[in-house]
Amino acid sequence: MTRIEETIKRHDKGYNCAQAIACTYCDLVGMDEETMFKVAEGLGLGVGCMEGTCGAITGACLLAGCKNSTGNLDKPNSKASTYKLSREIMQKFKEKNST
Repeated sequence: MTRIEETIKRHDKGYNCAQAIACTYCDLVGMDEETMFKVAEGLGLGVGCMEGTCGAITGACLLAGCKNSTGNLDKPNSKASTYKLSREIMQKFKEKNST
């Protein structure tokens, strides 16, 4: 089964879009599925039912932070590069989906 098929299966099971995306790829960022499921739960329906940014995008940006962040609590030093990565994700989504 491809990751796309896994994402669709999770969504069909009741995961919100952010959860479906983030949980499908959580193994690539060293996070267990239950933790990722909990972290992404509030991002559904455009972030808390506000019909804002699509959950698929927020889930992907969540993964970008997990992958890119240095986790340096004393001196957060990876925000700029993570923001850049998230911006690239959003731009590619917009190019592909016209929104």
